[in-house]
Amino acid sequence: MKQVERDSRIITRMLEDIETLQERVAHFNLTAQSFADDRSFEGEIAFDATMNPLYRIVEDARHFSDEVTESMPEIPWHNIRGFRNIVAHGYWEIDRDAAWLIISDDIPVLAEALKSYRDERLEQ
Repeated sequence: MKQVERDSRIITRMLEDIETLQERVAHFNLTAQSFADDRSFEGEIAFDATMNPLYRIVEDARHFSDEVTESMPEIPWHNIRGFRNIVAHGYWEIDRDAAWLIISDDIPVLAEALKSYRDERLEQ
């Protein structure tokens, strides 16, 4: 498979996971406080349901070509890879406040960058 095809598939998958993540945040009516502090059974289900697509997003981000990552210097790729390692290897140690900031602030920026890249470079 050509790298451009691989990048395109990764972008498509990531955008689908971003949509899933945002739908789950809305479904569970999550706020910064509830995401970080609700340790009830329902709160843990909401946390797990949102962390699953977030993990897939950061995992997929590791597999882009240099062309993709270099064309989006505003995206902190190094931090994304680092967060992936925290999620993959230290799940119980995730800083929920930091994860919420990623979900609420960083993921929308990433989504827009991916859409722009797709629309400008892949959909021609």
